Amino acid sequence: MSTAINQIEISNNMLKDIPTSCIVISSPNHFSRVLTFVATKRGIPTICTQHGIIGNEFGYIPKIADVDAVYGQYEMDWYKSLGGKRRSA
Repeated sequence: MSTAINQIEISNNMLKDIPTSCIVISSPNHFSRVLTFVATKRGIPTICTQHGIIGNEFGYIPKIADVDAVYGQYEMDWYKSLGGKRRSA
C-alpha cells in the first residue's frame, strides 16, 4: 500500500474513532495535508498555524485549511497579496 493511501486510511480511522470538532495543523505538508483533506471531506473545520518567518511560498501555498492563522502584519499582507481574505476569529 502506498504511503498516501496508508495515511488516508489512518486519518479516516482516527477521525471515525475520536470525536473531533476542529483540526489544527502547523504546516500544510506531508501527513498534515492528508489529515486536512480527510477532515474537510468529513466536514471538520481546519486551521493552519503560520509557525515561522515565511521563507518561500511552497511551504504555505496552495492554501488547504479553512483558516490560516498568522501573526504579524508582514505575513497578513503576504497572504492577502496572494488572494487570502482577512477574517477575524
